[in-house]
Amino acid sequence: MRPAASRRTAPIGLGWVSLLAALPACAASLPSTAPSVPDIARNSPESPAPSRIQRGGEELYLSGFNIAWFDFAKDVGQGVDEVRLRQAARDLADAGGNTLRWWIHTDGSTTPEWGDVNGQRRIVGPGGSFIPDLRKALDIVAEYGVYIVPCLWSFDMLRDNEVRHPPVRDNYRLLTQDAVLEAYIDRWCRWCVRSTATPRCSHGSCSTNRRT
Repeated sequence: MRPAASRRTAPIGLGWVSLLAALPACAASLPSTAPSVPDIARNSPESPAPSRIQRGGEELYLSGFNIAWFDFAKDVGQGVDEVRLRQAARDLADAGGNTLRWWIHTDGSTTPEWGDVNGQRRIVGPGGSFIPDLRKALDIVAEYGVYIVPCLWSFDMLRDNEVRHPPVRDNYRLLTQDAVLEAYIDRWCRWCVRSTATPRCSHGSCSTNRRT
C-alpha cells in the first residue's frame, strides 16, 4: 500500500509541470494542432519564475496542497469519492488555499483507454467513467472556489505491478513514439477539454505534459 501524501498549504509553483500544451476548459474552440511551446518556457535561466497565472482577466496566485490520490490510479474513471474530495476542498478553502493537485492516470491502469486503430495500439478514448467523473469533481471543488491542477502521469507508468498490471509497454510507446503521443493528445486531452467546455468556465483548466 502506498503511503498517503502529506497535506500542507503551500505555493504550487508553475515549474513543476511543463505546460507545453495548455488546454483551457473554457475554450470555445480548439486549434487543429497542439499549441506551440509558450514563451514562458523559453525564458533564460536568469529569468525569474512566474508566480501567478492569468485567469478571467485577473492574476491568480495558486496556493494549495497535493492530494496525490485517494485510491491509487482509480480516483477518476471508476467513480469519484465525493466525501473525500469534498473534505479536501473544504480543508483547503478553510486554510485560505485555492488549488488542489491531483494525479489522474498515474500508472494508466484505469485511464486512458487503449484499443486497435488500423492494426496499431493507440489511445482511443478517456476510459471508464472518466468524463462524468471529471465533471462531477469539477462541480464539487467549484462549490468551494477551488481549482484542480491535474498531474496526469507518475513514474509508475513504466513500472509493472502484479495487482493492477498497467500497460507499461503502451505507456513507453506514448513517451517515445510521436504517433502514439498525438493520438493521446487528440483522443484524450482534447476530448477532456471539449467535454468540459460548457458552462463550467469557472473551473480552471486541463493541462498536459508534452515532451519537446
